[in-house]
Amino acid sequence: MKFDFTLYEVRDLLISSLVLAFIFTLTNLTPQTYLISFLIIVPVFVLHELAHKFVAQRRGYTAHYVLWPYGVIMSIILSLLSFGRLIFAALGAVMISSRHPSRIGYAYSSITREDAGVISIAGPLTNFAMASIGYLLSPLSNLFIAFAQLNVFVGLFNLIPFPPLDGQKIFAWSWKIWIITIILGGILWVLPSFIGILWTLILAGVFSAIAFIISNLLMPPRSKVRDIEIIYS
Repeated sequence: MKFDFTLYEVRDLLISSLVLAFIFTLTNLTPQTYLISFLIIVPVFVLHELAHKFVAQRRGYTAHYVLWPYGVIMSIILSLLSFGRLIFAALGAVMISSRHPSRIGYAYSSITREDAGVISIAGPLTNFAMASIGYLLSPLSNLFIAFAQLNVFVGLFNLIPFPPLDGQKIFAWSWKIWIITIILGGILWVLPSFIGILWTLILAGVFSAIAFIISNLLMPPRSKVRDIEIIYS
């Protein structure tokens, strides 16, 4: 498998991260808070999107992150009008296509509901894994707590089952896996307040393993899956 990454994607990911840092610090915007917010958001946001891209390309699809200009404008306007209280985080997406070279140019194969679900769940699970790491490192600095909580927020936000968010494609693939993933995010959100960092990390690993096991046991037969030509994650 050849991993394809372009300078256009670097540009779009950078712009998205800069805008997200502005949105999250609008209520207390200073050069210092903006820089800290940017450094936290980059791994949270970029690794989420790259998880979609890695899994999609591993499954044989073409995948590139594309900035959504209308989403950027909407997020800035909404944040300004609400004084930073309302956050709209859909600034771009990994565009996935089944296009591949053939003897007569390019051919298209269908993207199954199963593949769409597996590609989509990679993003939130990556956020939950990073949240567990953040909680584990939190004794070193409170910034790791902010890092963990932001990861959980991004993961749960993307699990909302409405297009173009990840949750819609995961739910269409398997509502059982969607529920398990939601439960995992909820546990990561509240667990550190009750039983501490170590158990948070352990249970996060357990629930992640359960989600992957069930995704393999319960995936529908390919012959019964409705095909999708182009999806966004």
